[in-house]
Amino acid sequence: FVAMPSKRVGDTFKDVAHPLLAATRKKISDAIFDKYREIGESPTTETTSE
Repeated sequence: FVAMPSKRVGDTFKDVAHPLLAATRKKISDAIFDKYREIGESPTTETTSE
């Protein structure tokens, strides 16, 4: 599930972006998850010293 951006207005939240078509929402979600997987598969260059 990908939440669309929202903005707090008083005590509620209003959508900043709201895809009108399910196909558009799917395209956005797919692009986000593809990038998430790509980043998750790349090697980490951070090191910690203890």
